[in-house]
Order: sequence, then C-alpha cells, then structure tokens
Amino acid sequence: METQNSTLFATSSDGKHSAWATFTSPLRQSKAFTLLWLGHWIAMLGSSVTTVILPLVIYSLTGSTTIMGLAMTVYMLPNVLILPFAGMIVDRIDRIRLLLFANIARFGLMFVAAVLMFTDGMKMPFLFVGLALYGLMDGIFNPAYSALRAQVFTPDIRNAANALSQISIQAVRLLGPPLGGFIGRFQ
Repeated sequence: METQNSTLFATSSDGKHSAWATFTSPLRQSKAFTLLWLGHWIAMLGSSVTTVILPLVIYSLTGSTTIMGLAMTVYMLPNVLILPFAGMIVDRIDRIRLLLFANIARFGLMFVAAVLMFTDGMKMPFLFVGLALYGLMDGIFNPAYSALRAQVFTPDIRNAANALSQISIQAVRLLGPPLGGFIGRFQ
C-alpha cells in the first residue's frame, strides 16, 4: 500500500505534493504505459482527422450525401461483423503485434488514400474497399487495445494512467477535427 500511496501523491523538490507529478507519473514509471499511450494518442489523432476529411472527400467525388451514408455503412459493417470474433483473436495472438499490425494497416490505407486524393486518382471502388478494410482493422484494434490496457494499467499507476489517457483522448478529439479541416482545404 505504501508504494501505491507514494505514486498517488508524488512530491516536488520543495516537499509539496505536485498534481502535475502525480498526473504524469505513469509516463515515468512504466515504459509499457508510455509506449501504449503515445501509440494510442497518434492513432486517435489520425482517426479524428479522418472523420472530418472522409465526408469531404466523398462529397467532392460524388456530390451525394446518400453515398456518404453508404460509405459509413461500408466502414461499420466489417467492424461490427468482426467484433464477435475479435476477443478470440486477441486472446490467441500477441496483443502488441496485433495492435501494431492494425495501426500500420490503418495508416497504410489512409496514406494511400491521401496520395490518391491529392493526385486526383481517388475512385469510389478503392475508397469503399479501403473503408471496409479500415473498419475491419478498427474492429480488431479496439478489443486488442482494451485487453492490453488491462495488462499495462497496473494498480500502482491505474488512477493516474486512466486520467492521463482520458484527458489525452479528449484533447485529440479537440485537435483532430480542425486539423482535418485544414488538411481538407487542400484536396
């Protein structure tokens, strides 16, 4: 219990409790947390940018809000269909490798889509296939992240790790859409 209390109430050089030291303690205490937190932060930023750019791209290609809705269905359907099997996959495959694979695949899909978008090579069939694959990777990533998070957020850092993670996610949700809107101007 002493270890947990000392983690929760970090002290500054003048002997006073520092809220900042407590808040950031998981970054100093756990390399696994730091890597997971940073990777998730980057992935969330990419996802939040994508949620703004994607409708702009679809609308600029088709001029149809109906196709925008269909595109979201194409994204969500594989995501929903893989979820019943995702737990089994996550339990049988190394979670870190699974996270890396899913994130690299999502990044690759978005990178190719960005190149095609900026070179006027984007066609709807590729976009729909890319969205389906992206949804599939999301359906694998989210359960793998949750399972790995349960391992990494050990009792000695759990409260601060949860707080840091949640504040970071909300900050990314605030930063991503304006960044997406800025990038979307150049399409």
